[in-house]
Amino acid sequence: MQKITVIIPAYNEEETIADVVGPVLESSFISDVLVVSDGSTDQTVTLAKDAGATVLELQSKGGKGEAMLFGLAQTESSIVVFLDADLRGLTPEHIEQLVRPVL
Repeated sequence: MQKITVIIPAYNEEETIADVVGPVLESSFISDVLVVSDGSTDQTVTLAKDAGATVLELQSKGGKGEAMLFGLAQTESSIVVFLDADLRGLTPEHIEQLVRPVL
């Protein structure tokens, strides 16, 4: 199976980050989960790590695009999925529905 990395840019998303990381990690399609903290000042980094993600921290807020590009530069995966850090109701089945057509 091809390596698939999910990149989640996040800025102060402590309320939802664990609920996004959890279902992503439950999916058998995903190899890595990278949360790129875009200068977060809340508990986003800690909660993302506790949920099982690899967390990359930008020291200052550069914007979503910068966080996405930074995350992309950190992976060698042949397939990358970008997800928002504030998604609600995400399930492993949603991840599979996103990835299957690409595979």
